[in-house]
Formats: sequence, C-alpha cells, structure tokens
Amino acid sequence: MKKTLSIVLLIALLVGAPFAYNFYQNIFSDNSAGEDKELFIPTGSTFADVVKILEDQQAIKKTESFEQVAAWMKYQEGSIKPGHYVIEAGKSNKDIITMLRSGNQTPMKLTINNVRTLADLAGTISKYIESDSLTILQRLQDVDLQRSYGKNPNTMMTLFLPDTYEVFWTSKVDKVIEKLANHTAGFWEKNEGKLGRIGLTEDEVYTMASIVEQESNLAAERPTLAGVYLNRIKTGMRLQADPTVKFAMQDFGLKRILLKHLEFDSPYNTYMYAGLPPGPICMPSMSSLNAVINAEDHEYLFFCAKPGYNAGHVFAETLSEHNNNANVYQNWLTSEGIF
Repeated sequence: MKKTLSIVLLIALLVGAPFAYNFYQNIFSDNSAGEDKELFIPTGSTFADVVKILEDQQAIKKTESFEQVAAWMKYQEGSIKPGHYVIEAGKSNKDIITMLRSGNQTPMKLTINNVRTLADLAGTISKYIESDSLTILQRLQDVDLQRSYGKNPNTMMTLFLPDTYEVFWTSKVDKVIEKLANHTAGFWEKNEGKLGRIGLTEDEVYTMASIVEQESNLAAERPTLAGVYLNRIKTGMRLQADPTVKFAMQDFGLKRILLKHLEFDSPYNTYMYAGLPPGPICMPSMSSLNAVINAEDHEYLFFCAKPGYNAGHVFAETLSEHNNNANVYQNWLTSEGIF
C-alpha cells in the first residue's frame, strides 16, 4: 500500500512539475522587451485595448503569458486604469500587471518655453496630458476661470512661467493650470520687494519682459533694454517697440518694420498708443523677467540694432545720437536686401 502511494505521489510530482515550472515562469520571469517602453492607456480602455497597446509598442515578449497572469491577478475589465506608464527592462508579468492595476503612473515632464499665444500654450500642454489642445484652449479662454485668477483675456498668459513641471498624463486641465499658477505665484512672492523699485505690477513686469524678450536674444543687454522702457514710461514717451507691431498684426515673420506698419491700429501697437500694451506679446524667458525686475538704472531713452546678425543694440541718450545710429542700421538693412 505504501509502495503504491509513493508511486502515485511520484507520478503526480512528475506530471505537475512542468505545470508548476510553467506557472512560475509565466509569473516571475522577464517578459519585458529588453528596453524601457512607454505606454499611454487612454481613459475608457478595455483589457483588449491594453493588450493591443502592449503589442503595438512591442513592450512585452509573450502576449499569451501576460494574458494568463492577468487573469490570475484579476486584471480585467473594471480594473483598467488609464495613464502613462513605463515598462522597464527586466520586468516580469507580475511586475507589469501590478503597476498597471495600481495605476502607478510615471509622471510626464511638461516643458514650457517659446510660447507666443494661449493657443500655442494649449498645444504645448496637450503633448503631455490626455486632453486635446482645443479642450485646453477653451479652459484657458474661459472668462470665469480667468477671473478666478484675477486675469482677463489679455493678461491670462501672465499666469504661466517657462519651466519644466511634473504632471500626470491623466491630470485634469484645471489641475494643471492650478499647478502652473501656484508656481508663478511663488516666483512673485520671492520678488515682491523688488517691484516697488520699478513701479510696475506683476502683470506689467511680465508684459514688459515679453517685449524685452522679443527685442533681443542677448541676455546680457536685456537689463539695459528694460531700463530704456522704464525711462520712456517715466518721461511719458511711447514705448515704440517694434515687436508689439508684429504682435498687433499677428505677422511674426516681419523682418523690417516700415512706416505703413506703424499705422496699424491696435492697442498693442506701442507706436500708436502710450504705455504698455494690454498684455504680454509672448511668454518671456526667466532671463527677460529678471532683466525687468533688476532693470539697469541709466539715462538712455533710445536704442537701435547694430549692423550685423544678432549683433545686439547700441544705446543713446539723445534723439540726434539715436538718429545717427538708426541711419547706419537702415543702410545696412538695405545693403543686405532686407525690406
């Protein structure tokens, strides 16, 4: 009897060993692609959608074993969590499913810079969250939302600073806006004591910085440029900033501002209207923002581009000196065929 029982147990072990080994392998062995793979699982996805995404991205080696372990771990309909996930090399089915089932997303690095308009901003944000650019733009343009932050259609851009932010791909648009707005508020809190020196509000600093940004690519001369604009405001001069004309006309490809362009009627045309425009003409860099906050104290009222490409500007205190500088530059433009 004992001998028979031993034989039965031995047979059971021999028969069950391959199953047990296969069971272990399916759960714990490496089923990754051998390199990190990004997955984006949209809201409302089914288990079949997840499998297709894994296959399309070639994120796993064996689909069948993934499906088996998913069934054992009850990762099926009703437990699918949308999001951005990274399947790292060396991960098993158990590792992958545990991550997906828990919704343990990998944050996105939202980088914002070189933005001109709210539409541009919406397009940038849409690359890092699930919502599309039109949905984001509609929220940015929502009057009630703008009012809740003390902004209006012209100043809404001042709510955002260029930087890199961590967001989840499934983040709601309003939460992203709130996160970025809080970051901006922190920046102004740090610089609150400096605004009194230059006599501008936060929105006005941002707006002036946007003009400085478009006037020069040279960070070193931006504090000097900011000082010129502050001097013009103090003396009642119009800012006469060429970039504001381009913005007013929405023609950002203009290489040379002519007299006819200066007659374009818009509150953003600082040749026609005194003071700062109603809002920024772009999202300025931190260099330009800091240049206005720490504007250089001098007597310059004029500046003109130097002949050459990206050669910076020459500054002047008197109109006659400025006219001489301008003639030199205009002659250079003509010689280069820039009209």
